[in-house]
Amino acid sequence: LPGFTLVPSEKKLHSQNFATKDGFGWNRVRCHSTTRRQTAVKTRSGRGLTRVSTSQVPFKTGRRLYANSSTNSRETSPIATNSASASKATHILVGDIGGTNARLQLWEVASGQTDNCTLAFEKFYPTKDFETFPAVLKQLHGETPGMEVAAACFAVAGPVDEQVCYMTNLKWVIDGTQLSHSFGYEVAVLNDFEAVGYGVQFVDEKRVITLNEGSPKPRAPIAVLGPGTGLGEAHLLWDDLQGNYRVYPSEGSHADFAPRGWKQRALAQFVEHQLGYCEVESVGCGAGLERIYQFLTSDEGPHSEPLLQIFRASIEESPEALKKSAPEISKAALDGSDPIAREAVDMMLSIVGAEAAHMALRQLARGGVYIAGGITPKVIDRLNFGGLLAAFLSRKGRFYEFLETVPLRVILDEKVGLIGARVYGLRLLEKARRPS
Repeated sequence: LPGFTLVPSEKKLHSQNFATKDGFGWNRVRCHSTTRRQTAVKTRSGRGLTRVSTSQVPFKTGRRLYANSSTNSRETSPIATNSASASKATHILVGDIGGTNARLQLWEVASGQTDNCTLAFEKFYPTKDFETFPAVLKQLHGETPGMEVAAACFAVAGPVDEQVCYMTNLKWVIDGTQLSHSFGYEVAVLNDFEAVGYGVQFVDEKRVITLNEGSPKPRAPIAVLGPGTGLGEAHLLWDDLQGNYRVYPSEGSHADFAPRGWKQRALAQFVEHQLGYCEVESVGCGAGLERIYQFLTSDEGPHSEPLLQIFRASIEESPEALKKSAPEISKAALDGSDPIAREAVDMMLSIVGAEAAHMALRQLARGGVYIAGGITPKVIDRLNFGGLLAAFLSRKGRFYEFLETVPLRVILDEKVGLIGARVYGLRLLEKARRPS
């Protein structure tokens, strides 16, 4: 292994495995030792070679490998670095690119330590002000002279194929390979919900609500879904070669909606009449919330005197008053001004909870299920009523006891996509620093 020298003892040797972290996985290195203090490993740093006794066996902290050294004032030092990268700090560029704004961040990474980074720059760039995404990057680099970028990762709103995204709501084409050639650093392009998958495990615990503690198992599958403009879904599976989770995007929300109870079955028929089909996403996202509200106003109004009064007042004001947007429905549900809006939100949360259970069952997600997306943080007060959790556990179902063991968590941090882009960008940086 470049940068490492094994110094065997004169006594009888026996084999021992060490693991070192590269950009995307763990490499096993066969070395020899007798007792813990009879063999040394030399690591290369910016100041030359440092001896590390085998009594200081490398240990894993987060996803990095360290050796605890008591031979000098530096208590911890990364094992796998090289002199070129250790000489100065560098930066990674991460972004969340939507239809309205390109939110970009520069993170300064301490020399040789990819788990030690600090936010150095952050700015929103309105997409309407730029004809192309490279024009945004040129302006950013002009505003941040001296900040050398070694790797970049962009989470984009749209399907990604072979590092290329034709954005859904823009005329932009984001091509990771072309950007790498143009700007001289490694670039990765992720679907925005794929980035959410990489970020959910790194959100501050204060920004996470646990609805079901469960009994999580290390390295078990993890499921992620998130109601927003659509209903995103992804799976996280442990990769032994990488030494961490890899995210696999899913289109599972486009499977048929499986209604529970007569009211949801009537909702499915209502949506099928409108669209010709009813997917889970059709009733489990922002547009789905609007459809649920339309269904409830058309179905329940004549049978409820309080609701009938609301209808009459609304119709007198404007025939279009009953057509509310998802933000308006959420607001009315929370402030108590519209009981139909409250029921619509509760029904949508129940549908999301049921889909979370379906995902948990399909892959036996003992690592947990995370609910992210832009809607749940805005209706967090309705989560306290338990409709989402009740739908997830499905107490009358055959697998209730299994679902009790699956952790269910709600992510409140709307920057989780940026967090995931940073996680992936740091992996790119590790790969770039790996000796060729």
